[in-house]
This record gives sequence, structure tokens and C-alpha cells, in this order.
Amino acid sequence: MGRVRFFAQLPLVREKVTQGYALSVIYRQYQVVLGISYSQFRRYVSQHVRAAKPRSTEKPLIGAAPAPEARNAAPQAPSAPRRFEYDPSRALKDRDKLI
Repeated sequence: MGRVRFFAQLPLVREKVTQGYALSVIYRQYQVVLGISYSQFRRYVSQHVRAAKPRSTEKPLIGAAPAPEARNAAPQAPSAPRRFEYDPSRALKDRDKLI
């Protein structure tokens, strides 16, 4: 029932989202009409309103190939893993800093 009500208000909700209104403001405005929880409202908006937006091509995807400069760079030798080494003589020198 809530989904049907949401789809009835979908053009108005889509317009508010594109105008930049916060979802919480939109939800409070249509809460009585929709009869659904805020989390369900957010889910419907993310599935049916925001999914329709085309993806920006300015930002590369996380798994995208590296830039051409990075591919041509000389390979670096793997460094040894960093390890913790305790030096008690150093602790005695820094004793004044502890107090």
C-alpha cells in the first residue's frame, strides 16, 4: 500500500530531490500521505529517483585502470614489512616528557 502511495507522489518527490531538498524535509512533508517509514522512503528514493540520474564520468571508478603515467612508471622494489622495535634506552631519555 505504501509503495502505491509513493509512486502516486513520485513526480513531486523527484522534483523536490532535483531541487536539492533534504530527504528528511521531503519525507516530513509527505509522511501522512505516504504512510511508510523514513527508512522505506529513503530506500524507494534511492531505487526509483536517484537511480535515474546518469553517472558522472569525471570521477574514475574505484577499480578503474591506472592513469597512463602510472603504467609507464618504473616498478618499485617491494619494501620489507614494518615492524615494531622497542628501544628501552630511548624510553629513559624521554622520561621527562611522560610527567
